[in-house]
Amino acid sequence: QTCALPISMVLLRYDDVPGVVGRVGTIFGDAEVNIANMAVSRTNDGTKALMAITIDGSVPASVIDRLAASFDEVWVTGANPA
Repeated sequence: QTCALPISMVLLRYDDVPGVVGRVGTIFGDAEVNIANMAVSRTNDGTKALMAITIDGSVPASVIDRLAASFDEVWVTGANPA
């Protein structure tokens, strides 16, 4: 599920497994997008996690596409359709 809203933030909900923070950083880094802030939290039972990311500028479509292919739930604000 993906939706677009008017500010530059990405929210991801996913299974809490090792390597996700690194994978997300690589997706943004490959697109030369700087992560300004990142917060990660998980459910009490440790099965699901939520990541909130703010970036400098808008979210490129290539980043949205890669995130959508990797995660079941992706919410994007400030998307750049280019």
